[in-house]
Formats: sequence, C-alpha cells, structure tokens
Amino acid sequence: MALFADKVRKAICEGTAGTGRGFVLMPTSCPYGRVLPAKTLRNYELMLEQVEAL
Repeated sequence: MALFADKVRKAICEGTAGTGRGFVLMPTSCPYGRVLPAKTLRNYELMLEQVEAL
C-alpha cells in the first residue's frame, strides 16, 4: 500500500502549497453500495492516516 500512501502525500503537498489555495482530500469515486470492499476501506484509512501525520 505504500504506493497509494505516496500518491496521497503528493496530492496533499501539491494541493496545499502556496497561498490562497483550498483543498479537499477525497476519493475520485465513492462506492455507493452497502458493502465496502476491504481494499477500498483500507485506502480510506490510508488517506486519513496521511492527513493525521501532517
């Protein structure tokens, strides 16, 4: 999962660099069913971990 975490960190850095920038970290596609696949859930968790690490 390190590759996904790297992409999240890069998005955070690029999205928040400079003045006057707004940024919302969210997946490009959100599952809408009742069952969330394990990989999707882990990706959400990784996103949160990267934000909390800042």
